[in-house]
Amino acid sequence: MLDYRLKRAEIESSDNIFGVVVLAYLESLEIKGNLDKRFLSKLSLIKKLYEKGYKKKDIINLYRFIDWVINLPQDL
Repeated sequence: MLDYRLKRAEIESSDNIFGVVVLAYLESLEIKGNLDKRFLSKLSLIKKLYEKGYKKKDIINLYRFIDWVINLPQDL
């Protein structure tokens, strides 16, 4: 999956639902240890789900994955 770092712009513009999985994983690698960046990254990824017009069921499932990959403390 690390090879996808070079194709990030292409993945972000794609409507492929797997792209969200790849982006969440790449984000988790880039923002290790910085809670503020983790929060903003997670929020940005979730907003993109709505902007791309995914179905409610897909958004819920992708949110669960993003929440698992980009874990935050309970207070955030």
